[in-house]
This record gives sequence, structure tokens and C-alpha cells, in this order.
Amino acid sequence: MFKVLFSLLSMMLILGCRQDVAFSPTPAVDNGVLDNPPVVDQPQIQPPIVRVLQPAEDQIEGVDNQVVFEVIPGDNAIEDVRCYVDGVQVDCDPSNGVINIEDPGKGSHEVVIVAIDDEGLQGEGSDSWVVHDRFQRQNDDVNVTVEERQNDILFVIDNSGSMAQEQRDIADKIINFFNKLGGLNWRVAITTTD
Repeated sequence: MFKVLFSLLSMMLILGCRQDVAFSPTPAVDNGVLDNPPVVDQPQIQPPIVRVLQPAEDQIEGVDNQVVFEVIPGDNAIEDVRCYVDGVQVDCDPSNGVINIEDPGKGSHEVVIVAIDDEGLQGEGSDSWVVHDRFQRQNDDVNVTVEERQNDILFVIDNSGSMAQEQRDIADKIINFFNKLGGLNWRVAITTTD
């Protein structure tokens, strides 16, 4: 009887202390390498940062421009800084952070600064600007009230070679101008910038 009582007491003790246990499948191993290795959070390494402090300004033809930048190291030391204007590498000194751009041509331009640290991580900054034609074409309608008297008209023509197209445009349109002067008493004079 003592054995029966001890058995019942042992079963009650075992059932009262029961614990649920779950098993997960074991990852497959091929040649000693896990197919699905456990994911381990690794700290992110900060690449260098490039900031444009003074962007290039939109400008007219024939004027130099400048970009001022700074390079902020990330977690590693800076190994190299490269600067590009319109895809062409140019000299730039990261210690003073200035890119001098001499007389960029008319149109859109872009500067890109790339900083590379000693681990190969890169940071990049960029800026763009536009160079406008020195002379802007403008059309205006001018209404003039004319009294019956003599009217003097003076044309001042820039006869430099860069204005050849504008000179042709004036020649093509001058007849229309004179047609609008019908009925007036007028004189015309033409001079050049030379």
C-alpha cells in the first residue's frame, strides 16, 4: 500500500509541476554552414557627410562662380575628396572647401562633391545652377501718342561679332517698323557702338 500511495503522490507532484515546452526546427546545415543563419543586429557605420554651404548662383555669361562645401567625417577617417563640374573632375581642396569655377558656358551646370573614407564608404553633395545669355531678348509693345510735328528716331546698333544674330533680326524687322510710321513727319539716324 505504501508503494501505491507513493506512486499516486509522485504522479500528483509531477502533474502539478507540469511545464509546456516547445521545440523549433533545427536549421539545415550544409558543409558546416547554416542555410539561414540567425539575424544579428549590427551597428550601422556612418559614412562621411558632404554639405554645400554656399551654392553656385545663377549667373550671366562671362562671370566666374564658386561653391563652398564642407566634409564631415563619419565613423572612419576621410581618405579622398573628389569634385566634379558637369561630370569632369576638377581640383578642390577639402581643407578650405572651395571649388572655383571659371567662366562656365551658357546653360545648366552641376557640381558634385564625393567624400570617401578609409573603409570605402562614400558621402555625396551636389548643386546645380544656370548660366544665362548676357543679353536677353525682350518684346514690348509701346503705344506712342504723336502730335503733328517732326519725330526723330535713333537706332544704336551693337556691331560686335557676338551680336551678329541680333543684327540680322533687326534687318529682317525694320521694314515692319517703318510701315507703322505712316503719316508721320520723321527722320531716322543709325549709329554703332564703335
